[in-house]
Amino acid sequence: TFPFRGKGITVPTLEEVFDAFPDQRMVIEIKSQSPALAAALCHQVRARKKTDQVLVASFRTATIEAFRAACPEVATSMACPRVRHIGFSNSICLPACAAAMATLEVYQEEGLFRRVADISPYWQEAVHSMQGLPNVIDIRDIGLVAGIELAPRQGAAGKRGMEACVKAYEAGLMLRVTGDIIALSPPLVLEREHIDKMVEITSNVIKALD
Repeated sequence: TFPFRGKGITVPTLEEVFDAFPDQRMVIEIKSQSPALAAALCHQVRARKKTDQVLVASFRTATIEAFRAACPEVATSMACPRVRHIGFSNSICLPACAAAMATLEVYQEEGLFRRVADISPYWQEAVHSMQGLPNVIDIRDIGLVAGIELAPRQGAAGKRGMEACVKAYEAGLMLRVTGDIIALSPPLVLEREHIDKMVEITSNVIKALD
């Protein structure tokens, strides 16, 4: 479905995002292959005084090096070649592989995947019970993951979602938001009573939003 199509809602500019969330820390990924974008991004980061609030990333070495040269005071990620170098280092790879193997053993010994398959129908029914709540325009799920899309406030996209995140935390539930979409992704060991509690808190939070 495309609930926002034809309603004049557009992707915000970086300046608009900075202005809408002045205290929010951000990771900004440069998708363009052109290093020339680095200088423009550096200018915007400095102009909005976000140099200590952002981390800039890029898969391309030339791009991230161009940004580092323009904005040396801003934190940056590693580009792909550096990540591969670390990833193939025996001193780092072996412990990571051992941890991964141990995790897979726990999954198998405790039958977690089977457990998820058994409890998923209960989870899905509980999550979709929130479909008729105020401002809920869509609910999507797969396995034990669900997204609850809320209608954005006029001229303040993302504000309702962030408010839901804060209210849920205050009520004892940790959830994630992407814009105005609430993301629920509980641990694989949850029981039915945990699902009931999550849905209860989330429902109350949604009802409390204006």
